[in-house]
Amino acid sequence: MKTKVNAYIMALYIFQFGLIQPVASLLNSQAPVGFFSLLLLVIMFMVNGFRIKRYVVVLFIVLSSLFLLHALINQSSSIAILESYLDFILKGFSGIVFASLITNNDHLFKSFFNVSLINAAAMSLYPFTDFMSSVNYMRFGYAMVPSAIMLWYGVLYKQKHKIIWIILALYTTGLTVIYGSRGAIIVLILAFFFYILFNNAITRVLKITIITLFGTISYLFIHFNLLLRFVNYLIDDLGFSTYAMIKIRMMLNTGLAEASSGRNEIYQQMWEMIQTSPIFGNGLLHYTIVTGSTPHNILLQILVEFGIFGLLVWFVIWLASARKFVAMSKEGSTDLFAIANLVVALSLGRLMVSSDMWLRPEYWFALSMLIGYQYKRNMEPADYTGIQLRGLAGQR
Repeated sequence: MKTKVNAYIMALYIFQFGLIQPVASLLNSQAPVGFFSLLLLVIMFMVNGFRIKRYVVVLFIVLSSLFLLHALINQSSSIAILESYLDFILKGFSGIVFASLITNNDHLFKSFFNVSLINAAAMSLYPFTDFMSSVNYMRFGYAMVPSAIMLWYGVLYKQKHKIIWIILALYTTGLTVIYGSRGAIIVLILAFFFYILFNNAITRVLKITIITLFGTISYLFIHFNLLLRFVNYLIDDLGFSTYAMIKIRMMLNTGLAEASSGRNEIYQQMWEMIQTSPIFGNGLLHYTIVTGSTPHNILLQILVEFGIFGLLVWFVIWLASARKFVAMSKEGSTDLFAIANLVVALSLGRLMVSSDMWLRPEYWFALSMLIGYQYKRNMEPADYTGIQLRGLAGQR
């Protein structure tokens, strides 16, 4: 029972931004999202008590020390750093805690799939109603895209009602592309490629075939302007004159810089900051403190804050996490691999082009899920929380 409740707590946490948007729009406030997070936290402690895994405590000490040390060193920015620390605890670190809950893969996948259906229904109101006008294209795209990915998993994994899952997957993907942000499209692409490349159930020959076919089709669409023609058809003939479609057309016509929504200027500023202190960086939250804006690129943010040395440290962390990610698939944890693929693609896709890594719950959720995963050969059956499931497609 506890593992099933934990699975739904984790799913609700990842999907909360979409699920609560209709209520947030009616109240014209994002406060309901914060209240919902606190509610999930209370339920989590009621179900699990105040037992926290050791690695969560270690991460809390290390990350808290990092913020406090920078606050002491940078006296002029100490208040801003401490305020950001509180934001990190509420948003970023909460992802670490929720991802550490004990569950099993079957419950986790089912909970994510079921909650994704509710999320898709809630966010589908956005293009067709007026009361959700306060939800901008970026918030919509990142809220809808996890539902689209889960529904494609339904096409792969579910034996029954396949035609329904195909229709819903195409529908949610279409809404994400047309009404969402370009970052959400990057999430879709990353989820596809990570699933193909790191899935042990897919043979090497099939991986090469799929990637080659995808690359060939993409080249033909771009070389013969088929993608531009299709976007023009959506905008001019079908009337989908959305922000995302207009930006994609601008990008295809004039290039990335013109359609970057000011990101090229942000990246130029960050590059200049990197050059002032390339080895050890300028300190935590430097870009945000100086400009009042968010970095919009995780690699540049790390270089600005921690320099080349810090980037190497993060590469070590990412490499260790990637090994766990691959192990999930190799050891038959198919459903856990699918959920990890979702949150990894969601976090990296967003942080490549927007936001701040300290404030993205899904990024820290993904890291916690991967760091907390333990190889089955090193664990006793009674302690293992990633139970092996039944194969890939057609097993459900």
